[in-house]
Amino acid sequence: MALGLQFMLAAEIINTLILDSLKNFWLLGAITAMRIIIGLVLHWEIKNH
Repeated sequence: MALGLQFMLAAEIINTLILDSLKNFWLLGAITAMRIIIGLVLHWEIKNH
C-alpha cells in the first residue's frame, strides 16, 4: 500500500508541475499526508510488535 502511494505521489508531482491548478496542489497535499501517516503507523506497528 505504501509503495502504491509513492507511485501516486510521484505521478501527482509530475502532473502538478505540468498543470498548475489549485485542485492538483490540494490532491498532492492529501496524498503526501496519507503517505506520511501510513509510514508513521507502519513504523509504530513494527516497533511495538
